[in-house]
Amino acid sequence: MSVSRRILGISDSKSVFVSPQEAPLLADLIRKHTIADKTALPTICYIGAAKGDRPERIADFFDLAKRAGFQPTSLDMYAMKTGDANAYFDNVNAVFIDGGVTRNLIALLKEWDVTAALTKAYQQGTLIAGASAGISMLFDWCISDSIKTNIQPLKGIGLLKGAVCAHYDAKAERRETLAELMNTEPTAVPAFGVEDGVAILFEDEAFVEAFTIHPEARLHLFKREQHHISHTSMLGRRLDPVSLHSNHQLS
Repeated sequence: MSVSRRILGISDSKSVFVSPQEAPLLADLIRKHTIADKTALPTICYIGAAKGDRPERIADFFDLAKRAGFQPTSLDMYAMKTGDANAYFDNVNAVFIDGGVTRNLIALLKEWDVTAALTKAYQQGTLIAGASAGISMLFDWCISDSIKTNIQPLKGIGLLKGAVCAHYDAKAERRETLAELMNTEPTAVPAFGVEDGVAILFEDEAFVEAFTIHPEARLHLFKREQHHISHTSMLGRRLDPVSLHSNHQLS
């Protein structure tokens, strides 16, 4: 029996790691898109390499797990427990890749063969979720500020075709860089400009739906037409505690 391949990308980590006074809507969304036994908590593995595996950030993720209702684990790339990359995601229902420095993240994943293991887990039905750098690395191309004074295109690992620009509404330079990339690189289209607070869902590498925790936050979708690149701006489905708890877990 074949399983669906799912990716859930989120523009910014801040929208995931909300304060204890706020409902963890996006963490709950990740949990609800895992394929897991409905009688058990799904296991979600945290990758924080883009932030240098900061202990306090890992602790924040474990705290988030209690609030959103999942079992947390972490892949500590600065203290590897095994050299068998294929064992990293055994018995894991989802992987969450945190934000940080995209270029460092990709380099570390490739060096430790995590990229291949992640791809294998994805093909076997493990949900891959990521925020900021964590979604940026999954496309053919992304717009990166790994060098803080120089926003520029960066090659990703290519689980998804085209390009993505997280924090699309943060700086005009991000939008300009994405536009230039689309005009000069054929493989950068389709492209997704994701404003902060927005999550985008893919199934079997096809875009399915956008979600948002902010009423005005948008997804910008760019497609290649015959003689031009079209631009569609759309509001995502608004998430709130009532809507999330009324939805059934996907299977």
